Formats: sequence, structure tokens, C-alpha cells
Amino acid sequence: MPKRARPAFDPGLIFLRPVVTVAAPREGDETPEQHFDRCFGYVLDNARALLLASEELCPPVSRQQLAPSYIVIDEDADGNRHTEGAALMTDIYLGPSRATRRHTDRAEKFVLAGATKNPVEVHHDLRLAARRAVFAEGDYIGGVLKTAAACETFIKQASWHLTWEATRHLSPDPAPTAMAVDRLFGARSSHLIGQVLSTRLGGDWGSRERGKPVGTWRHEVAQLRNRIIHLGHRPSEGDAVGSVDALARLEKHVLDRLAARSNVYPRSSLMLVGKEGLERRGRFGPARATYQHKSLQDLLRDYRHWISEHDKAVLDD
Repeated sequence: MPKRARPAFDPGLIFLRPVVTVAAPREGDETPEQHFDRCFGYVLDNARALLLASEELCPPVSRQQLAPSYIVIDEDADGNRHTEGAALMTDIYLGPSRATRRHTDRAEKFVLAGATKNPVEVHHDLRLAARRAVFAEGDYIGGVLKTAAACETFIKQASWHLTWEATRHLSPDPAPTAMAVDRLFGARSSHLIGQVLSTRLGGDWGSRERGKPVGTWRHEVAQLRNRIIHLGHRPSEGDAVGSVDALARLEKHVLDRLAARSNVYPRSSLMLVGKEGLERRGRFGPARATYQHKSLQDLLRDYRHWISEHDKAVLDD
């Protein structure tokens, strides 16, 4: 770009200036979207290297922090150039919207959940941290690792709630072949899925196919997390977004199965799916009697007391 004379400073004016400009020829039948992603990859790589070199604490560059525009310049045989068009790329983070009454009502519940050390509140915090890392900060490694932590927390809490209810409140155990308590707290997430969730909740828990919820979690979260930690892999923006989507699919699958079995595990369903979630799925009826005779805070206290009986196993996991 040609150098331009800097205008005289005028305190009444606000100037915008580009942070970076990337120019690259399109390759083959590359679409504009693919070309933009490749160009923006150059920005991410070089900006990340600059942050590492300077040890600055500002977040990595991401398209959500910018308002990236995309321009195609065509050049004919005589060297004449013209622009084919300009487009503003999407996925721009514009900051939070104004809180609604629904938001404040939910916030009150989260305040109570945090004060009572409800593990559901911690899971929501991890999930939001993962989304913030990916969509607002451009921290794709952190986003994937936080997504993996959110998935692990969710899988373990669902498995532990079901086992607590089955062994503490139900007689006989509706799924006696499920994993025993003495193996529960040291088990990996994949084992909990295979020997607790699938056994107690039924349904499709296949992990081989990416198109299925558990398969998507395995390929796009668990294996991606392992590649980062063990192989030094650096995830792309698409990898990070895919991991967040996989978490949402896993959550929906587990909560749907819990709701479907609310007649067998009403306590766990109320604590994890919630009254409103069960009503949306048309499955509050089987849990109604439990809801009317036991407060959720009483159930949470009982669950936390049961967990405290296994503190050493939980903390040594």
C-alpha cells in the first residue's frame, strides 16, 4: 500500500486505521470463503508469533474481534486492475446485548446455584468460558481444552447423579449391571458412557460414527484434546467451533435420555434437566410427585453428602 501523509491532529476527529492487510492470489477453484480463511490464517499465525515474542497479555487476534472485509482484485493481461466486489465477513463479536427479565431471572438461579455449590453451575461456567475463548478471544487451544473439561464434568456429574439415586434411593437397583460405586470415581469418561450412562439411560451411545452425539464428542473433543496435549497439535478455528458444537450435541443427548427415563430416575432428571426442561420434553409428569415432596435443595444436600463420603476417591481421580 502506498504511504500516505498523516493528517494534522484534530481532537474533534476520530480516525480508524487498519491493523493488518493481507493480499494473496486465489488458488485454483478456491471459493472466496476458502480464500478468506487462508488469508486470515496468515494473520492468526503471525499475530500469535508476535504475542509470543513480546509476551504481551492481550488476547490473540480473532475475526470476532475485528470487522474483516474481503476484496477481490482482478488484473487483466495489460495490468489493469479492478475490484470485483467487497464483502464484510460474518461472525463479528459486537459485545453483549441488554439483559432481559428472563436473563435476570436465570441469573438469580445461578447465584443460588453458585452459593450452594451446585455442580450444574460450574458446568455452565466452563461451557461459557469455552465459548468465550473460541468466539470472543480467538483462543482456540484454550477453547478446546475448556470444552473438553466441560464435557468431562457433564459426563461425570450425570453418571454420579444416576449412581447416587440408584444406590441411595432405589431398591432394587434398576440397572444392577451398571458400574459399581467403588470403580465410579476413577473411571474415564468413555467408560462412564459405556458402563453407566448407556446402561442406565438406554438409547444410542455409539462412538464410532461422527454423526452421532457420542461419536462427535469422541472425535471432535476427546481425540482433539489428546492431540493438543500429547502431540502438540494446534487446532484451527473450525476445530474449535466444532468442539463447542459437539458439546452442545452431547448435552442435548444426555438430557433427552434423562428426560425419557424420568419415571425411573426422577431425582437425577429434576436436578440435571430441571422442571422447565422436563416440561419442554413432555416428561415432567413422571417426576411430579418427587418435585412436590422433595425440594431441589434437599436433593442437592443429600447428593453432596453422598459425594463427601467418597472424597478421597473423587480427589485422587
